[in-house]
Amino acid sequence: MVAKTMIQAVWHADDLKRYKNEYYFQTLSFHDHVINLWVASWKHLLLIADPFLEQGPSMICLSNTDFKLLKQYRLGVIRGSFNQDYLELRTENQVIELQWRESKPVNFTSPSYDNIDTSSLKSAVFFYKNILSKEQLQSPAAVLFNFPGGDSLFRQEINKYFPLLIEALLHNRGQQFLYLCRKIIGMGHGLTPTGDDLIHGALLACHSFNYSETFKEYPGAELSQLAAKTNYFGRHMLEMGILGLTPRAVKIFIDSIADGRPSVDVLARVTAIGSSSGYEIVMAILYFTDKFICLR
Repeated sequence: MVAKTMIQAVWHADDLKRYKNEYYFQTLSFHDHVINLWVASWKHLLLIADPFLEQGPSMICLSNTDFKLLKQYRLGVIRGSFNQDYLELRTENQVIELQWRESKPVNFTSPSYDNIDTSSLKSAVFFYKNILSKEQLQSPAAVLFNFPGGDSLFRQEINKYFPLLIEALLHNRGQQFLYLCRKIIGMGHGLTPTGDDLIHGALLACHSFNYSETFKEYPGAELSQLAAKTNYFGRHMLEMGILGLTPRAVKIFIDSIADGRPSVDVLARVTAIGSSSGYEIVMAILYFTDKFICLR
């Protein structure tokens, strides 16, 4: 006889409410603080996390006790389904019903800023660049500010294509932007490739400081298709960037730049994301903002 357990989520990402039908999924990977699910027909992942993971989009958070309970079935969870009220995870002898819809919704859309004080932006960018220049960076994205760090080949590729990609974004040159994305999507080491993290950061900065309502349709739609070139985790980051969705730490970081109130603690929080993803997102946002200021 199959046993059934019910779990109540603590909070959920508000962006999940757009999915109204039933979708089947399978587990993609298990980690200390998150379980990644691949969902049929979705362009991004679904994340089940404990309270210690940085909050982010497409995520459902459980209590630490319930997350541990779920992880103990890691060898048996082979399929499940998502609907607008709950997730059903099935093992050979267990059914777990995860009620998510009645939990607290959290929004991860990066705000768009108008009438920005460029002097505040400039001082914040300078503050963050100064701190990063004194750290031993492991990401090739360090090349964007001529800081040491990272694989020399990837540094060359980033230096060759990413500045032009930012220029295309700033001037709304859709075809050029897509061409340059093709050059760096899937490029680099790590669970999420460096190129995908950089594009995510660039898209978030563009959404915040140079937003265009038409972007999500074009070239956003074409970029979403290009994302199939990278792995599941990179595709997730690209899709979130297209939608203007990002982890809370990145939102706070962008806010600190927009408000002209940079903080060592804010920088430490965002750069703690992944092994190098946080640094790469930060580098992309700072580089975009630097070039945006020059156009004002």
